[in-house]
Amino acid sequence: MEETEFDRFRIELSVKAKNGIDFITAAILIWVCISVIWAQDLTSYDKSIYTFIISGVMLPLAFALSKVYKTIWMVTKNPLRPLGLVLNIAQLFYFPFLFFILSKSPDHFVMTYAIITGAHFFPYFWFYKNPLIYYSAQSNQKQH
Repeated sequence: MEETEFDRFRIELSVKAKNGIDFITAAILIWVCISVIWAQDLTSYDKSIYTFIISGVMLPLAFALSKVYKTIWMVTKNPLRPLGLVLNIAQLFYFPFLFFILSKSPDHFVMTYAIITGAHFFPYFWFYKNPLIYYSAQSNQKQH
């Protein structure tokens, strides 16, 4: 595949997915909830568990928001379609680190989770060529 053809397919996904606005909005809402959780008078372990639980809302919330924003998740004839999924699934390989941190140092769980979440945005910056995603990843890591 030539670079111009690659860019054409990448732009098609970017436009139809609206640069992942449904996921970005869902992430913002979830991080607001996580902030509320960590402001509570609970043990760090409990806050970490609640953080992990609230994160399970991400996919259904993004799906609901895709209806609001009218984004398209599956552009079936685009050969780059699987790449977006691979970029997203890659963060799951970091979950063992989260469980390790949870067991050894729950005070650092939210920081580790923020780093993993922020780092998983960087490939999307390249994929969508959207500087807002880059800055979102940076600000997410600087919060904690």
